[in-house]
Amino acid sequence: GGGGGGVGCSVLSHPVLRAAAWYAGKVRGKFPVVVLSDRLDSGTCARPNQPITRLPPGLEILPASEYFPRFHADNPTAMGLYESVRVAREDAAAARAIGISGADDAASGSGAQLYAPHLPPSALAEGVAAGELIQGTLRISKHLPEEAVVRAGGVMESSGGGGGGSGG
Repeated sequence: GGGGGGVGCSVLSHPVLRAAAWYAGKVRGKFPVVVLSDRLDSGTCARPNQPITRLPPGLEILPASEYFPRFHADNPTAMGLYESVRVAREDAAAARAIGISGADDAASGSGAQLYAPHLPPSALAEGVAAGELIQGTLRISKHLPEEAVVRAGGVMESSGGGGGGSGG
């Protein structure tokens, strides 16, 4: 049951923790059950400043900065992806601190700009109109950054060198 007027909250009052606690009870210590969260830790609850009274055995709450080195230190792919996300978040925070617009969107992958433009919009428009610049979209592979695709004027061009094998 729910225990009333203390400071703190029960694991049962937080739906993610309730599900994780149920699962931890089912696996009975065969492996750790980890809730991965940078916003929730073993000292907080769904409501700010309310500590969780206790976690059941086998259940842990870890931020990404602890989870990845602890459970994936020997997996270079997982560590590389974590590091990439960490750096993007730090860059976005730094951009916000100096007032660059779109920093939050860029970190979330929405395609908004993170860095200041190299040319003002008027110079871009003039360059495109004069045929000196080509307007398009660059898409870089998140898994292989040396591979990219440019869409300009409705035509896809691969920057990965050497034609071959576009098809199925």
